[in-house]
Amino acid sequence: MVNQNKERARQLKMQAMQENPDAVSGKRIAGIIVLIFLLTRVLSIGVEIVCAIKGYTPPSVAIYCVTLLLSLLFARLIYEGLKFFVGLAIVGGIFMVIQTFQNSLYTVISSSEYYPTVRVYAFIYVFSSFFQLAGMLFLFFYKKTNAYFHACSSASKQYMEEMKQPKL
Repeated sequence: MVNQNKERARQLKMQAMQENPDAVSGKRIAGIIVLIFLLTRVLSIGVEIVCAIKGYTPPSVAIYCVTLLLSLLFARLIYEGLKFFVGLAIVGGIFMVIQTFQNSLYTVISSSEYYPTVRVYAFIYVFSSFFQLAGMLFLFFYKKTNAYFHACSSASKQYMEEMKQPKL
């Protein structure tokens, strides 16, 4: 029964996307941006681990795991067409950009008084924060990705309506 419900939800989503060619293109664009988002996150966590191993920062395995899991969850939900999580990622990107300026991370990148690993970490953090903000704003406002999010939303609403109807 669960597989039938899942299959029906997938069919409704595909049907809604076939009705609007922009939705198909929007899904592809969302996939590319989400993939880059994930790559910057994994790279950032990797450099954080290297910094912790070298003793530049305190190690925090729990934070690394939680950050990676949240990044994977957000990427999956955004790719599945849930625009709400794009908005949450925008808020997270705003906080990251603010933190970039508060901690003057942009000056660490070009300063020779820091270890190269720390400068690489600062660069990756600055890049990922600006990419997250710009990429998610793009997803939020671009016509084709909006068509994709709308198609997913309408398919979800149609599926919920079908589930409310009594079974014969």
